[in-house]
Amino acid sequence: CLGAAVLNICMVALGSAECAYDFGAHAWDYAAAEFIVREAGGYSCDPSGGTFDIMSRRLIVANSEDMAKQLSKELVQYWPSPRDDESR
Repeated sequence: CLGAAVLNICMVALGSAECAYDFGAHAWDYAAAEFIVREAGGYSCDPSGGTFDIMSRRLIVANSEDMAKQLSKELVQYWPSPRDDESR
C-alpha cells in the first residue's frame, strides 16, 4: 500500500503490481485511476467479482480478468456506507 488508492491503482496500470483492491474511498478517488488501468489494458470490477460500480466505494483492478476474479474469491467483503450516490 502506497498510502493512497489512486497510487495503488496506477501501479497496476504501470505494470508494477498485478492487482490492487480498495474499500471505502470515494468516486473521485477511483474515477481517473480506474480509467487509466482500463486504457493500459487492465481490468476493473467490484470486489465481489461483479461489474464495477463507481458509487459503491469498492474496487478491484488487475492486469487480467482472471487475476481479478481470483482475488475476489479471497477477499472478505465489506460494503462502505453510505454509497456516494446516497445522502448522509
